[in-house]
Amino acid sequence: MNNTTTSYNREKGPLERDSISLSRMVWTLCRQLSPRVSFERPVLSQFLRAGTSVGANICEAQYAESKKDFVHKPKIAEKELAELTYWLDIISNDPALVTKDDLGFIVDKLVNVRRMLASAIRTAKER
Repeated sequence: MNNTTTSYNREKGPLERDSISLSRMVWTLCRQLSPRVSFERPVLSQFLRAGTSVGANICEAQYAESKKDFVHKPKIAEKELAELTYWLDIISNDPALVTKDDLGFIVDKLVNVRRMLASAIRTAKER
């Protein structure tokens, strides 16, 4: 199985592929940080939930039951991106945990997903 298809052979678009990539980056960072944190675990948990929820909501939109639902799921993903940005800011403020350079790839992917998501929401509302 590769990055562009699932076990049921549905092709993924760029937004879905990049949101999955973002989720994987967040997941990997959380696994790297997990052994080094103690009282920060709730923050790490929120970071992981927000980071992986983006892609899940984008995926759910592909199976929307109505136009309203099709717009609603990406809007939730947009809110999760805002929360992920918040947690990234919190985490990046502690150089003992992670350097800002270490987060560069995640930030770049987040910005790209946010841009595509905003465009998808705008297009869905216009139709």
